[in-house]
Amino acid sequence: GSFAAELPANHDPADAALVTAPRLTELAFQTAGIWEIGTTGTMALPTHIDTVEYRPGASEPGAVAVVTPSDEGFDAVVVGPNGDGLVLMTGYRTITMPTPLDESASAPLQRAMTEEA
Repeated sequence: GSFAAELPANHDPADAALVTAPRLTELAFQTAGIWEIGTTGTMALPTHIDTVEYRPGASEPGAVAVVTPSDEGFDAVVVGPNGDGLVLMTGYRTITMPTPLDESASAPLQRAMTEEA
C-alpha cells in the first residue's frame, strides 16, 4: 500500500509531537484490508495486534506498507522512501464484518489479485 500524497494535517496543532504514528498504522491496516478483500471477498476490521513498534519521528510522505499474511493474521512493515523502517507490526488480526461485502465492490480487487502481470 502507498501513502496518499496530499492529506490535511493529521492533528491540531500540526507540529505537536505524537507517541504513535496513526496514519502509518492505518496504512498497514488498509493494506491488509485490500489483500483480504482481494483474496477472500470479505471486509474485516482490526481486532488484535501482538506488537507494534514505531521509529521515533516517523513521517508519512512516500511511505509504503507491505503485509505478509499467515494463518494467524498479518505481519506488516511500513517503510519510508529511503527504505527506513517506520512501523513494524506483528500478529495483526481482523474480524469479518457481519454484513457481506457486495460482490460488485470486491470483484475488481479479486480480479487484480488473480490476474498475471
